[in-house]
Amino acid sequence: MVVTLTYVGVALTLEFFLGLGLALLIFQKLKGMRFFRAFLILPTLTAPAAVGWMWLYIYDPNVGILNRFLALFGVQPLLWNTSINSSLLSVILMDVWQWTPFMFLILLAGFESVPEEVQEAVRVDGGSYWQALRHVTLPLMSTVIVVALMFRLMDLFRFYDAIAVLKAPAQSAEIITQHIFRQAFSYGDQGMASAESYILLLIMNVILFVFFLRRLR
Repeated sequence: MVVTLTYVGVALTLEFFLGLGLALLIFQKLKGMRFFRAFLILPTLTAPAAVGWMWLYIYDPNVGILNRFLALFGVQPLLWNTSINSSLLSVILMDVWQWTPFMFLILLAGFESVPEEVQEAVRVDGGSYWQALRHVTLPLMSTVIVVALMFRLMDLFRFYDAIAVLKAPAQSAEIITQHIFRQAFSYGDQGMASAESYILLLIMNVILFVFFLRRLR
């Protein structure tokens, strides 16, 4: 559970802020942003198992493109997904790459739903762009933000296929879904796997309930 909560917390935070930054960039409607927007959503359209295989080769210590890139700066090859010290980081990076565009799309839709007249009124009153964003735009987007976080939270807790393909060591990167699978199909302990599934469901419901309470306030 410690590994799972660490993975969920770090991945969700990175995906939210990266998605928010990308949404702000695309929302400026600069030249070429339409192509960039279409290019960004490609990782989300890729099957998770295929993403796992792709990143398995990216992390390869001998032929992986990531180590080859780091070698340009004199960094020795790293055992990304097979080392106990970096396996959880490798899982988080893979998930952030695939699902940040999902956050980006939802948050961009939220930005586009805010009336331009409201933002213009803030600027007319002497407010800066960042003041309008912080005090007007983001509060009006609170429902969209909560929905985006809840969707990703549920997906992160049930994440399995890509990390199973990546073959990260269980000691440092085994999240609860992998543990449940191992209990049920490797050890044959269906009762323990079922109990852990119910506990996971309870944890998710408690977290989502907290989200709803904060939204109702």
